[in-house]
Amino acid sequence: MSKLLTTGATELPAPGSVVLLPLAGQKFSAAVVIKATTGIDPTQSTARRTVSTTRVLVVTSAWVSDEPKLPSDSELRRWLFLTHHSWKSVLQAHWISEPLPPGMKSMGSIPITQEDLKLDSSSYGSSWESLGAQSLAQWRWDHDRSNLLAEEEREAQEVAERARLYMEKQAQILESTTLDSLSSRDWFSHWNDDWEQPLQQQAKAMMLNLLEDLLALQKTSKSQILSRVRQFVASLNQLNAEESLIQTTHSEDLIEALELIAIVTKTPTLIQRVDDWREW
Repeated sequence: MSKLLTTGATELPAPGSVVLLPLAGQKFSAAVVIKATTGIDPTQSTARRTVSTTRVLVVTSAWVSDEPKLPSDSELRRWLFLTHHSWKSVLQAHWISEPLPPGMKSMGSIPITQEDLKLDSSSYGSSWESLGAQSLAQWRWDHDRSNLLAEEEREAQEVAERARLYMEKQAQILESTTLDSLSSRDWFSHWNDDWEQPLQQQAKAMMLNLLEDLLALQKTSKSQILSRVRQFVASLNQLNAEESLIQTTHSEDLIEALELIAIVTKTPTLIQRVDDWREW
């Protein structure tokens, strides 16, 4: 059983720990904790280099198996160098400061050699969960490349088709919809259960006020449009914090309404920003 490196309230696997990585397709790989260090994250800007953190260097093994039974130390030390797709033989190694997530565990330990200690990485942003994805991608590149490439081609075609349909939808909306026409809608009228009526009335009034403001702003900058929509979202956040009326279906309707506004005002980043701002 490997030891834990305790740093304040955080427990990290100690150097030498071997962590089993579950992969898709009922396969397994492993990663080895090589060493630990305490210090700032050098990838952060100077102004943010204020917090000293303990982290461990984790190197992924090239070993992949159908069984969760670890191989010999020498086979574990056959480190994973990524060559799939556009990777140029890059060592799969990361500095990680988070504890092992639930369901992932250390399967023992191996002695760390002087050669092991020479390993390093400039990557500080990965999680334990992300390590297995590269292991599986490299294994498939080496052993199942034709199927992998075929799957990726199908996925690319599906993405392209969704994008085409979305562009068609946008064009159709722009042909028939304006801020004026949106202002004349009876917003959220299908929220007609007794308990929904207070929400419907308030959300409708807020939407009509938003549209009135946007009509006045439509020839101004996108930043002003985003600012006004952010106020609308903040008001909904406050309303929901006070009364907890916004359910999943209401959220979907509100997002759909804001998507229409994004299309009509030609503000493509609006919905992504709304997702960052909203609390419902």
